Amino acid sequence: MNTISIPEPSLSSRAMLCSLSISMWSARKHDPEASEEIAQRHGAQPDAGRYHKVLLPKRRSPRSKRS
Repeated sequence: MNTISIPEPSLSSRAMLCSLSISMWSARKHDPEASEEIAQRHGAQPDAGRYHKVLLPKRRSPRSKRS
């Protein structure tokens, strides 16, 4: 009786490299003009504040509505 030897696959032949990136759009954008204007108005350094535009209106959830 002959036995057949089956080679065991190596980890490198069974493995798969992958990468996952999860992000969320914030709906905000840096407003350099507003940042500069506020700094000049208050006599502050140009990098004292960073102001953003909100690109979409806030949505109210159904639970927050008053009856």
